[in-house]
Amino acid sequence: LVKEHQQQVAEAQREAEEARRRAQATAATLSGVVAEAANAEVRRAYDNQKRIEAEVRELQVRAMKFRRQVQQWAELGQQFDAALRELGDFENYTDVLGWEMQKVADALERHQRNLAKAGGEGAAGGGGRWGPGAP
Repeated sequence: LVKEHQQQVAEAQREAEEARRRAQATAATLSGVVAEAANAEVRRAYDNQKRIEAEVRELQVRAMKFRRQVQQWAELGQQFDAALRELGDFENYTDVLGWEMQKVADALERHQRNLAKAGGEGAAGGGGRWGPGAP
């Protein structure tokens, strides 16, 4: 009876040991699969991060180029505005000059009329070139 009991205990221990080895192997396989899956996700996230960083750098370069282009356009706009102002100033200058020339022409015409009147009155009334009728 004791011998039979010892054999049953030994058999139970062997079965327990075998079950323990199988459980360890299964656990190792499972942990490997889980680690591989996690590593694949991490690898994918890392690859995505690198791709995003490269795109960000490219966008920064493009943004700087665009900024420079906009600055050039703004400078051209300012130069164009200054040129238009100069044209406006020049137009105003020519208008004022034309007005002044008209005043001079009117004054010469009045002077000419006064000389003609003075010439008709004779030497006594006019007082010469710069006489009383002169502008």
